[in-house]
Amino acid sequence: MPSFQRRKAIGDAHEQRVTQELNRRGWHVSPWGQGIMGEPVRFALHHTTSSLRWTPDLIAAQGRQVVLIDCKSRMTSQTSRRHAIERAAVNAHLQLVAWT
Repeated sequence: MPSFQRRKAIGDAHEQRVTQELNRRGWHVSPWGQGIMGEPVRFALHHTTSSLRWTPDLIAAQGRQVVLIDCKSRMTSQTSRRHAIERAAVNAHLQLVAWT
């Protein structure tokens, strides 16, 4: 299996796990953004500098609270066990919040 397909399969499994865990905690989760785009579009976005590249994969709601989720299965530091957040992702999400 090519590297991208392997990473995609791992990412999909992680999104499913996050969705199941949120469902278990009373959240309703749906695919959103890149989570509903076809493979050619996701591939093209991956190779651009567009802020659309950082569109979250899932949207979840509990009561009137709504959150956007961009699941990453391998963003934890091997040494500190803390999560790393890419600056471009933060900027894109701030733009999305400003837009909405």
